[in-house]
Amino acid sequence: MSKTIELPKFYEDLTPPYLNKRKDELKLLHTCFVEGNVDHIQKVAHKIAGSGGSYGLPEISRLGKEIELAAEKNNPQELKELLDTFTDYLESIEVVYKD
Repeated sequence: MSKTIELPKFYEDLTPPYLNKRKDELKLLHTCFVEGNVDHIQKVAHKIAGSGGSYGLPEISRLGKEIELAAEKNNPQELKELLDTFTDYLESIEVVYKD
């Protein structure tokens, strides 16, 4: 099920590369999870948490912060669930731009 997000036209050139970068980072997060590298998950998630709002995508920041905190607690079950939620979110959003 797709979720439509409306952003001002200003973001039209910025958002696609931003989302592609998050998808690349998501692959890295999954690899780190499998390897048990929670320190790197925490660092990457911290960066994600600080960036979403700047692109009009506060949900990305929220999820990044939750992943960061789960990594801090070294909670594999919570991390897995949050990574799955982040995956679902990135795969389901459709961004439209309005004047």
